[in-house]
Amino acid sequence: MASQAPVYHDPIFGELSRILGLQVANAQMSFSEGVQHTILEAIEARQAKVDSLLGAISELRTLYNRTSPISILPPELLTVVFLYATSDGEGNADIISISRVCRHWRDSSLQTPALWTRILLDHPAGIEAFLERSRPLPAYIAFKTSYEPATATLRLIGTEAHRLRSLKIKILPMLGTRVKNIMNRVKFAAPMLEELVVENESALRRPNRDLETLPGPDEFSGVPSLRTLTLISAPLTYVPAGTNLLVNLKLHYTIPHPIVLFKLLQNSSQLETLSLRGSFDRTGEGIIHHVHLSNLKTLQIDTFPPAGIANILSNLMMPAVMLITIQVSMDITETFELAFPVGVPEPSFGLGCLGRLQRMVLFWSAPHGLNLRAYANADDDLCTPALSIQGINMVTEPGRRFLADWPFDASGIQAIDICGDYFIAMDCGEHTQVERHWWLEMLQGLPELKVLRVMAMDERDAFGMIEPLSRVTLSETLCPKLETLELFDIVPASKEFAMRVYDIVAHRGVCPSDETRVLKTVELFNAGDLKGVVDTMGLPNGCDVEILQE
Repeated sequence: MASQAPVYHDPIFGELSRILGLQVANAQMSFSEGVQHTILEAIEARQAKVDSLLGAISELRTLYNRTSPISILPPELLTVVFLYATSDGEGNADIISISRVCRHWRDSSLQTPALWTRILLDHPAGIEAFLERSRPLPAYIAFKTSYEPATATLRLIGTEAHRLRSLKIKILPMLGTRVKNIMNRVKFAAPMLEELVVENESALRRPNRDLETLPGPDEFSGVPSLRTLTLISAPLTYVPAGTNLLVNLKLHYTIPHPIVLFKLLQNSSQLETLSLRGSFDRTGEGIIHHVHLSNLKTLQIDTFPPAGIANILSNLMMPAVMLITIQVSMDITETFELAFPVGVPEPSFGLGCLGRLQRMVLFWSAPHGLNLRAYANADDDLCTPALSIQGINMVTEPGRRFLADWPFDASGIQAIDICGDYFIAMDCGEHTQVERHWWLEMLQGLPELKVLRVMAMDERDAFGMIEPLSRVTLSETLCPKLETLELFDIVPASKEFAMRVYDIVAHRGVCPSDETRVLKTVELFNAGDLKGVVDTMGLPNGCDVEILQE
């Protein structure tokens, strides 16, 4: 028996009549007689009306927007507003939002290439869209290798390399990303490129053995305008050919062989900032290749082993007005002295470029290592030091090269602050006694010293330091210009220590009648009872030293 088509009864026709607003015949109607066809026609007719209304609403909104004050502005002024609104953004969200406000704003933004030149996107489609909209202006791109393969994104960027002004790449630790492949793709001709930054997060702060197998860098003339080069855990695959325009150079965790490094520096005569961090190739120790960097303003070195620092410093000729920061990382067999060539270097070479510094700060402790800071002026309390050196070792032991015989000219030092490790040593149980003869050698190297501050020091160390100042036979040759002596937190500060301070006051507070009294002030805080000794013994005639004690 043949199958029978479905039959629709009264409820369907009732609903259909209500929706259509028409009387539908109340009779049996099979599928073949077009119930569904009737419904579809009704849907299409109403959708057409909806589309028409939506179009009309859109046009009305456009007309409404045209009457707002900002829409009355000429396109040139509106563009200025957009440029200002997007100038401080850290990403591209601002310009994307602006282009979606209304048709007028979108048309204005798309017709302004300058709004799309800063490309801070990761997806290839977004980068491609921004590159197209920014033509023909210079482009500034920063992206992460979030989408594989990253070389495809670099290939896309390479098509617009002729107008790249800045390129920053962050290589994420993702499966399939090879640093070598990415660095090879970066090597494209970019005549306008001024800044190149490559940061490899997958190998950050640890050696990357894969990079060590890479061949040495090639000379490449495709980036003649490069001024800033930053490579962090990324290999130096090429160097600018011949003399270049580099102003800022940062090589972290992948320092090239010294021969390559010194050649690059030799061709970078306009260099102002140099930052080197990572392992120094031991095969390059002892290489002599003098490099003159007459425009250098900031030098940062953090290399291992310490002899690498000595090698770098001994080959650099630098100007006097600059800032130098050095971190010396040492293993248990190495010392602070290995980082600095013996004696004071010649003027302009190494730390000799700093000239006669006027203030120095020394402090040390087990967790913070050995710290030396030197300033150009005696009153530079709040200024950045001209020289900052930190020595990190498993055993913190202030030795001769740290306490005396400094690797720079200290003959002009007028103020020195010395902070020991007494209180920190009490907590961690590590304290190293300073050999007394180093204190004498320190004071002998400070002929212009006027202010001496000693803080947080074990009494044995403090006693060994001030004892030479109390000797009558040395008062005219050892720090003869000393005016102020400040002692803070000397523990336990016995009577014997106070007596030694008294001897300094008595011997240095009185001068021959034809000379001006030199020592003027002695200040103590938790450093013994000097006033008690003075009350007992009195002061020599003509001694008018001001004693401040708490």
